[in-house]
Amino acid sequence: MLNECVALIADDNEDNRNICRIILQKSNMSVTEVVNGQQAIERLTDQRFTLMVLDMQMPVVDGRGVLQWLTAHSDVRPQHVIVLTANPHRVTHDVQNTADYVMYKPIAAVEFAHFVQRLTQPRKP
Repeated sequence: MLNECVALIADDNEDNRNICRIILQKSNMSVTEVVNGQQAIERLTDQRFTLMVLDMQMPVVDGRGVLQWLTAHSDVRPQHVIVLTANPHRVTHDVQNTADYVMYKPIAAVEFAHFVQRLTQPRKP
């Protein structure tokens, strides 16, 4: 279960951010949104997040760059990282090893909501 539910959405597409934000807020998470990887890195250094939704293709620093930065700065890594991509070829072995979940775009809102719900429910002993 996510204790203090704080999510970071890093995606340059406003529609994708809106879908994710609505679902995360319905799961009682507070949400911060950024539009590129550099802004994501800046937020990650300033605040702790329990969940990050990360687009692979963004300006300035892309999702792969953010994942590489997270690998080097594991002390600020969110508890869960969901990667979004429209291009399956961008999902390399490194991406799969760093992310907890890969979702292909367009975002399937029901699938995303079910995944978030699983993350936020208490684990059975």
